[in-house]
Amino acid sequence: MNSSDNKGDQQRDSTRLEQQLKSSQEISDDLLQIIQTLDSQIFRCIKNKNNDYVIIFNEGVVAERNNISTRKVKGKKIREIIGEELFGKLKKYYDQAFSGKTVKYRGFEFDNRVYSTVLTPFKKDEAGHVVEAVGITQDITDQHLIEQDYQRKTDILDRIIEHNPYSIQILDAEGYHMSENKAFFQLFKTRPDKKWSILKDPLILERGYSNTFDRMLKGQVVATEPFWYNAHHIDRKYPDNPICIGSVIFPIFLSDGHLEHIVVMHENITERVKAQEELIIAKEKAEESDRLKSSFLANMSHEIRTPLNGIFGFADLLKEKDVTESEKEEYAEVIKKSGNRMLNIMNDLVSISKIEAGQMELNKVDTDVNEIMKHLYQLFGIEASQEGLGFHFKGEYTEKPFIVHTDREKLYSVMSNLLKNAIKFTSEGRVEFGYVLNQGAGIIEFYVKDTGPGILPEHQHNIFKRFYQTDSKVTNARDGAGLGLAISSAYVEMMGGEIWVDSKPGAGSVFYFTIPVNKVEDQNLVTETEHTVRSRGIMTGATVLIVDDDQISRKYFKTVLADCNVSLLIANNGKEAVDICRKYENIQLIIMDLRMPVMDGHTATQYIKSFRPNLPVVALTAFALKQEKDKYGKAFDDYLTKPINADNLRKIVRKYVLK
Repeated sequence: MNSSDNKGDQQRDSTRLEQQLKSSQEISDDLLQIIQTLDSQIFRCIKNKNNDYVIIFNEGVVAERNNISTRKVKGKKIREIIGEELFGKLKKYYDQAFSGKTVKYRGFEFDNRVYSTVLTPFKKDEAGHVVEAVGITQDITDQHLIEQDYQRKTDILDRIIEHNPYSIQILDAEGYHMSENKAFFQLFKTRPDKKWSILKDPLILERGYSNTFDRMLKGQVVATEPFWYNAHHIDRKYPDNPICIGSVIFPIFLSDGHLEHIVVMHENITERVKAQEELIIAKEKAEESDRLKSSFLANMSHEIRTPLNGIFGFADLLKEKDVTESEKEEYAEVIKKSGNRMLNIMNDLVSISKIEAGQMELNKVDTDVNEIMKHLYQLFGIEASQEGLGFHFKGEYTEKPFIVHTDREKLYSVMSNLLKNAIKFTSEGRVEFGYVLNQGAGIIEFYVKDTGPGILPEHQHNIFKRFYQTDSKVTNARDGAGLGLAISSAYVEMMGGEIWVDSKPGAGSVFYFTIPVNKVEDQNLVTETEHTVRSRGIMTGATVLIVDDDQISRKYFKTVLADCNVSLLIANNGKEAVDICRKYENIQLIIMDLRMPVMDGHTATQYIKSFRPNLPVVALTAFALKQEKDKYGKAFDDYLTKPINADNLRKIVRKYVLK
């Protein structure tokens, strides 16, 4: 081949190469034009010797809009282009791409726009290391805003469900539990397992809710009637949590009509239902109380008039001239019994008033149970004998004092009430009373047993209620206000015990009550006997001032204290009492009525205490109610309750005169 031929071949090859380069450039230009029209950004980057990522190509609408096309940023580090803060967040993705992984990172912000990028390895060296990566970045700002708005609405809806005070339960189309809010768990104390379906719950189906579910599946919003539910009855693994709930059930259908979810909302109406039930019970009790009070008032009218009739009637008979001495004694005894009966009625009324007002106080002292029992045996034995009844006492530790720490007066009152009733309602047979010590239970069990007519079962739960009386035809009651058992029940409860009755019509009754033992270890205590209380004539040279505006009361004081060897001074009102105390320094005790003309007892006592602070003053009061004592505070040293018992009067005089 000659040289001319070689030159021709070279010229042709050169022409062909130029054509290929031109064609390749045209393709590159076309690709670049296409890239520049895309609403995205295509970039290429390499990793330099300093391990910095450098842009070698960056084109597209996004690049142009951000003024970071190839001609502006070629050869620059990416951290310089997008800033250190953003690059710090994205660097890990570049590291992954140059380690051979394709990565996608979405939602980063640049120049107030939001973008998404896919970065993939592009070229590797002979050792297989990635030396160039290519990425495509898209502007997703509008889509991101839509997603944010959707997420915000979803979050709001989730919060509405989660923080809703009503229980909300989301079920699938077959009624199986999917999710619940916080109120659901608070209501039911648990969540159903995967096997539970509302459409198959036996507690719900047995209430006839199949029709309710049918209506709901047809697209209706259905409200259920209130019903009691306890998942513990379905499966013992669920907590025992009975609740009354009202529910609303509705379906969630997709746009194609397909049932996607069932939603159940529950409201806890337990307290409301209980309150309604309690209101009904309270209404019935109020109506019953009104009926009992009306009956009680009618009975009280009779009970008060009966002893008054005896008092006034026989008082008039005593005035007649031809009354013999034996008749006078008989009439006086009738008047005394009528007065005692009247006093018992008044005491019952005061006691029940204190109990109703919550003013009855417990006064625990060391009490000899056997002394009380013996006194009751002596007192009621006479009455039982007069009625032709056998009367028996049975008890433990009867040979020596049996001391317990309790309220002596209330224990005595309860036993007295039960014994009075037993004798009153028993026409023949016997009455037995006593007590048993149950050391294991730490209680004393008292009882009163009779052979009376008994009590009908329907009355046995009510006889301890205030104002309640059984049918007089059944019990053959002869008198009484119907308060004794109510008072006794309250006293026993205050002492920490229980009271109940065991009775059969025609077979008699046994009343039981208990009190805590609270046994006193030293059983050798010496208690004051009736003989000691009634001893007289041991006070000498004492002066007592009686302050009372009532002439009969003053005469009574003089009579009772006549044989006590004391000197009496009399004042008709508080002012006279103050003057007498200033005049006579030898006065050792004042017995002061509270309500008097000119100056009342409280005011007079304040004056006297101002110049005779150590002079004891005993107040005379009709009831000695708690609020009355609280009102006068420590103005008085002691109290005597009207009507004044002679022994109590002597005892109080002895207490302060000998002090």
